[in-house]
Amino acid sequence: MVIPTQGTPQSVQAAWTQAVRDKPDAVIASGFPRSVFAKQLGQLMDMNIPVVESSTDDTAGDGISMLIDGPDVVAIEGKLMASWVTSDSNGQADTVYFDLPTYGILKPVASTFRSEYEKWCSGCGYDKVDVPISSIGKDMPDRVVSYLRSHPKVTHVAFSLALMNVGVPAALRAAGLQNKVHTVVNVGEATNYEYIHSGQTQAAIAFNHIENAWAQADGLARHFPGQSMKVTQDAKLPFMVITKDNLISTKTQFPLVEDYQAQFKKLWGKS
Repeated sequence: MVIPTQGTPQSVQAAWTQAVRDKPDAVIASGFPRSVFAKQLGQLMDMNIPVVESSTDDTAGDGISMLIDGPDVVAIEGKLMASWVTSDSNGQADTVYFDLPTYGILKPVASTFRSEYEKWCSGCGYDKVDVPISSIGKDMPDRVVSYLRSHPKVTHVAFSLALMNVGVPAALRAAGLQNKVHTVVNVGEATNYEYIHSGQTQAAIAFNHIENAWAQADGLARHFPGQSMKVTQDAKLPFMVITKDNLISTKTQFPLVEDYQAQFKKLWGKS
């Protein structure tokens, strides 16, 4: 059973409440801070229902049976973005980083971007702009255009989440700024891959959506017979810098490991 949310704390809490009410064999979730669903997590723990989390701002334990791509792992996304900006600019960038502080999981991405960027791109300009989640799909493009108009030296724009860039290329084009900056986004999705394909956005960090889902299944397959899920939790899943030269697909999700199915089936002793 899939329980959708709208990304708001209220809708996330409602989804977790529904999960408690349904009493499933296991719960799999992703992307929201523990503080939002702490009450429901405690209720699930009391019922001995395992919870597999991905991309939350905490560590395993206290109700989270297994955590994949936690804060210490997703920090590599910031490193990859900083590396791409430094390379793309030949070490001569002036960058603005647009962030969503609402999502705690994105904090290590932002901090790692800054630390690696300042190390590799010494002397390069840097600024960070925090925006509310309500800007996505609404005034985000206007915010970007306004910033760039008042900061004409900026050469690169980085977004902590790809959805923040939706609508921005059209706004830049309307403002005559489309050739002024290069853009990199985190956690690429279909619209941004289309932007890359058409040359309107230059790079995206692809997240291991598919491999992550299979790892979640692997963890639960270990849990129910009484095995430890630690080996799955400790596995290093891939991330990838996507540009027009290596664009795999314009779909939201695509595998980063070509033979991932065969590798998992071999692990499970299946043909």
